[in-house]
Amino acid sequence: MLGSSAFLFFGSISGKIFLFILQLLLVRTLDTEHYAAYVISIGVINILVIVSSMGLSQASIRYLSIYGHHERDDLAQSLMILIVITVLCIGLILSALGYWFFDDIDSIFFKYSLKDSLYMLLPIVSVLALFNVLSESLKGLGRPNSFTVLRLVFYPLFLLIFSYFFIQTLNKDLSSVILAQYMTVFFFLLLVLYAIFHFIGLRFNIILLKEVNPKKVFLFSAPIMFNSLMVVLFQKSDIFMLGYFSDSLSVSVYSVITQFNELLVMPLTSIAAVFSITISTYLYRQKSKELGVLSRQVSKWIVLVTMAIYLSLILYGNNVLLAYKDEFIFGGEALVILATSYMLLIPLGLSSHILIYSGMSGYYAKVNLFFLTLNVILNYVLIPKYGIEGAAISTGLSMFLSHIVFSYTVYNKFNITLVDLSTLKIMTIGLFVFIFFKMAIPVTETILGVIVGSAFVLLLVVLLAIAARVITSQDIGDLILIRQEKKVQDDV
Repeated sequence: MLGSSAFLFFGSISGKIFLFILQLLLVRTLDTEHYAAYVISIGVINILVIVSSMGLSQASIRYLSIYGHHERDDLAQSLMILIVITVLCIGLILSALGYWFFDDIDSIFFKYSLKDSLYMLLPIVSVLALFNVLSESLKGLGRPNSFTVLRLVFYPLFLLIFSYFFIQTLNKDLSSVILAQYMTVFFFLLLVLYAIFHFIGLRFNIILLKEVNPKKVFLFSAPIMFNSLMVVLFQKSDIFMLGYFSDSLSVSVYSVITQFNELLVMPLTSIAAVFSITISTYLYRQKSKELGVLSRQVSKWIVLVTMAIYLSLILYGNNVLLAYKDEFIFGGEALVILATSYMLLIPLGLSSHILIYSGMSGYYAKVNLFFLTLNVILNYVLIPKYGIEGAAISTGLSMFLSHIVFSYTVYNKFNITLVDLSTLKIMTIGLFVFIFFKMAIPVTETILGVIVGSAFVLLLVVLLAIAARVITSQDIGDLILIRQEKKVQDDV
């Protein structure tokens, strides 16, 4: 029914599974200190990659779509060459600065040696940033399924395969993992370059640069880069501050916990992407009433799917943590704290997307900056006293409060409320299912038991939602009609 959107959703799930297996492989292969150093290094690399990308991923989608509509492959070619040169130059400069200030960075995380991880990963910044931007540009070229296959499915799959191969055949240390990173990024960058060359060619005409208008492109992309940077800093500030205040075990366990909780955000981001054009259209046409109905309808499905994932996490999270290492079990309380915080903010999650689609990205960035600062302050106070539980409380509270502000803004500006009776029914269903499993279902200690139990949780949540009339045939019909409207808008 959902075409490429459903393909994107299931592709994201497949890629996430491969990344979970990769993380399990790394945790069980590396000692705790080296894995913690690798996690911190990857966090630094991700920040540098975001800055190197300059928000040009979204700019390429926007302008390539426009050029494709007007059949201007020559402008598309010039834009792509401009992006390649820009990203490579900024990435190389940031890598050089990373080496210049490496001793200062290493001294911040004095408990770990980053020479075996960050020092070796810095050259990959420009290549990884270029791959991210060019793979996103496939959407602008009208090839979203190519993006899903290359970026979301095969990239993590090959990273897993290369990592396992090098660990088994070479050394069981960070050198094999980093070699796998380089091999995977270079291989898929070449694939993406070939795909773009196949679709539009790669010829550069400097005369056309004036028509491309680089200044306009960069002015469009800069706020996006800033927002993306805020999101990454929000996600990585806990890891960095745990690395400064705590030990390697805390960093390792918390990285696993945050990976788990990314599952809770997947329904929100995927379903929001499905209806992004419809939401944008309603905003553009100032149809606040219709947008409110759509938002509550979509939010209900998001909360329902997320509730099933949340219950599986808090019921079986300890079992999954034990699959990594026995000592990881001490992260169970932090997992519940962070997962519960995410579950509480999910009903309000569409508010941030509405603000961005409405053109209020500047306001969105300011609010994120404020709560990022609050998160850092809370981490500074709570981590030395409570460890990873303190980090979970800090992030959970900051993110929840930020979404309250977003929701209030959406209500105040567009008169849209996202939480209704259906949301409260789903929350009640979740509480009932949790109590039922705790009292009536025996504790399992096997992976098969976890899988079967999670499937039973999903089934029970759906059946109770139908019984409570949270899901009706009318809801499904409405979603089909919305999807058909979106398809017409896509064609236009």
